[in-house]
Amino acid sequence: MNGSRTVAIVNKAENLMAKEAYYVIYFNLKALYILPLATSYLFSLEITKIYGVYVQHIIDEINTLPALLGNLYVEQEEKLFYVLASRSLYGLGYKFGLTVFMENMRVHGSFIETSEFRHGPCEMLERTKPVMVFLVGADESRQMS
Repeated sequence: MNGSRTVAIVNKAENLMAKEAYYVIYFNLKALYILPLATSYLFSLEITKIYGVYVQHIIDEINTLPALLGNLYVEQEEKLFYVLASRSLYGLGYKFGLTVFMENMRVHGSFIETSEFRHGPCEMLERTKPVMVFLVGADESRQMS
């Protein structure tokens, strides 16, 4: 498109997007949501680095998520998992709460937008002690988180 270079994040080489894109990132796994999402975050952060913004600490933190969440699962297998996130982390929070925890790991999981937690769900803390996963951004949503 008018000299623009496009990037496609695809599972298989025969994907139509892969054939049309200038650059292609293949992930060749069945994780159809989390890998493209993580790749998008990391790709955006790498572009941000090119413009001189220090984001390496964010990249490092993203790279700790698989081990951190794996350990959390082993330790808390029978519990309810709540993931709270907002703004730029909303998609990742949704993914972990409803897909990674509930669908893939087969534990009771839920996602709540951070500012909505105080409107009712926090009342259940009197009766139960769920596992709470907070994805805390570096923007103005940080204070609420």
